[in-house]
Amino acid sequence: MNALGYLPSQEPMRSFVSSPANRWSRSVFGKSLVASVLLVLSLGASLPAADRFNSVYLSEFLADNQRGLRDDDGDRSGWIELHNGSTAMVNLGGWFLTDDPANLMKWRFPSVGLLLDKYLVVFASGKNRTKDLAHLHSNFRLDKKGSYLALVNPATNVVSEFAAAAQSTDVSDGRLRGEPAIRVHFIIPTPGRHNADSGAGFAPEPIFSKASGNFTEPFSVELSSGAAGAKIRYTLDGTMPTGGSPLYAAPLQITNTTNLRARTFQDGLLPGPPHSEV
Repeated sequence: MNALGYLPSQEPMRSFVSSPANRWSRSVFGKSLVASVLLVLSLGASLPAADRFNSVYLSEFLADNQRGLRDDDGDRSGWIELHNGSTAMVNLGGWFLTDDPANLMKWRFPSVGLLLDKYLVVFASGKNRTKDLAHLHSNFRLDKKGSYLALVNPATNVVSEFAAAAQSTDVSDGRLRGEPAIRVHFIIPTPGRHNADSGAGFAPEPIFSKASGNFTEPFSVELSSGAAGAKIRYTLDGTMPTGGSPLYAAPLQITNTTNLRARTFQDGLLPGPPHSEV
């Protein structure tokens, strides 16, 4: 092997490389494969048909915040989290948040950009602040007994919404990670980050049979969950596995650059954490 990290015989060096971000990266001549192992479960209530997840959408909210995130005044206000599910930055100037279906333009966003796959938190404090883009405050509060909540685009179309439902103290409502059309409760709210996927009520970590390392020959990878009755579905193009993705039944043969992602489906539990090798 020469100093550039590949074989002079033209046989490419292949590798599985683990990372702290719970991803395996396999590279050939610098081309990177990301194989995130995710768990999924179809559990909870479906959300309204208005919701679309290929742009900005409501991802999580908390009405009764007693022990969590503080706002810029040090108050524990309710909060609303947005996620950009598109492939580009979205300028939210002229968009709206509302808790009233009869008043879709109740609180107007200032000109603030939300990068792709990032999150934005708006405090539902009633303080109506838009000048400090790092600490936005709506002009309404959320009611823990149940508040309608909607995100409205500049054309005044509802693009994302939650129906009114009572909340417990410090328990948020949000979308199931990887299955955003499903509404669930989170005993560990995660404002500004992806929704929780570990702890009590979640499936265990999945297991890949192949440890991190270099290889020059094709090899197989076995997937397992350690959970009785669980099913694993996967994709080979890096897209998120769903209930319609191929069902894992035998070791997967890895012969070339492949974006492998897998998730476990198990009744009664929420998706577990991604797997990584150290």
